[in-house]
Amino acid sequence: MRILLIALFVFPLCLVAQRKDKEEKIVYFTDANVKRSSISVAADGSGFYSNRSRIGGGFTPGQGSLNDDLPKSNGVFGWNSGFHIVWRVASSLEIWSGVSYASGGWIDKHTYLTMENEIPTQTNVYLDFINIPIQFSFRSEMNELWDLEVLPMFEFNLLNRYSEDIYHRNNTDVRIESRDMASEARRVNYTIGLSLSGRYKFDEHWSLFIRPFFHYMFNSLIDDPERPREVLYGVGLSTGVRFQFN
Repeated sequence: MRILLIALFVFPLCLVAQRKDKEEKIVYFTDANVKRSSISVAADGSGFYSNRSRIGGGFTPGQGSLNDDLPKSNGVFGWNSGFHIVWRVASSLEIWSGVSYASGGWIDKHTYLTMENEIPTQTNVYLDFINIPIQFSFRSEMNELWDLEVLPMFEFNLLNRYSEDIYHRNNTDVRIESRDMASEARRVNYTIGLSLSGRYKFDEHWSLFIRPFFHYMFNSLIDDPERPREVLYGVGLSTGVRFQFN
C-alpha cells in the first residue's frame, strides 16, 4: 500500500515536470504583476466515501476480542468544509494551507456484544476531525480560462470525536449502547492525499475549482496491541471558489 501511495504522488508530478509545449512563449512578469497574483483565499466543501482500512488481526468493535474472519466494514458518506490561504511562489507552483472540519466513519455489520449471552450487533463508528492541510499545487495554464492542477497533500488531523453506536443486528432501530472512544484514540493523526483540479477563471479575481481526491491516513487511530491497525481513507469530490487579491 505504501508503494502504491508513493507511486500516486510521483507519477503525476513527473508528468507535470516533463510536459513540454512547443508553442509556448516565454512571458516576462513585471514586479507589479507578481505582487498582484501572489496571495489568494479559497473556501471549499466536499462529499466523500469514507471507510477504514484494517491491517492485522480482526478486532471486533463492541466486543474486545480477536476474530480473524471479520468481514470488511461498510463505508459511509462523509463531508468536509474548509477555508484556505494560497501563496503563489512561482508561475507554476502554489502552496495551500488553512483549516477544515471533516466527518466520516464506517459501519461494521458483523460484531457481537457479550452480556448475559452473545448478541449479534451492528457497530456504527463516527469520526470528526479538525484538519490542517498543506497542499502543493503544480499548475499548468491550459488557456485564458482554464488551469489544470495536480495537488499532493499532507494533513494534520486533530481528533474531535470518536464514538461507537451499537445496535441489534436484526433491528437497527434498537440502540443497545453508545461508547465514547476518543480517550483511547490518537489526538493527532496524519493523512496524505492526492487530488486533480480543474479551475475556471471568471475574471482576474474570481474562479471556481472542482477536484476529485483520494486521502489515506497512515497512522493507526488506536494504538493497542490487541487491536488491528485501523486507518481511515476517503475518495470524493471537492468544489470551491477562490478570490485572488490585486
